[in-house]
Amino acid sequence: MDDFGNYLKELRGDRSIREVARAIGISHTYLTTLEKGFDPRTKKPRRPHPDVINKLASHYGVRNGDLAIKAGYDPFEYIQTKNKFARTPDTRLVNGKGEVVYPTTPKNSDDLFDFLQMDKELYFKDKKLTEDDKKKILTLIETLLN
Repeated sequence: MDDFGNYLKELRGDRSIREVARAIGISHTYLTTLEKGFDPRTKKPRRPHPDVINKLASHYGVRNGDLAIKAGYDPFEYIQTKNKFARTPDTRLVNGKGEVVYPTTPKNSDDLFDFLQMDKELYFKDKKLTEDDKKKILTLIETLLN
């Protein structure tokens, strides 16, 4: 089992695979392959699509960016993949606060909100940003734009 799979299993706790899969909206066999880290039929590694990461993050109450990194996505790759496939008006995403939002970012753009939500070291003029710094930046941007 890989780190991502172990993390999913830890988040699931004592609940059954079927119970959690039903609540998330994915099949129990798919959730099993995610927890194992590979598809037992093909032996190929399993990495969930960003839409599935959003569902998992929403259900477990964790940040989707952190979950994406644990799943093996590079932050830029995750944002680009998510933007490429999840940009139709009826597509729902979950933001870092667990709120359902409807994306409006163009397909070829990166979302600063997603980037700041990821558990990745960020710097501004050679100063490493803390989690508190990131939250302040998000609050400032939201205040300015809303």
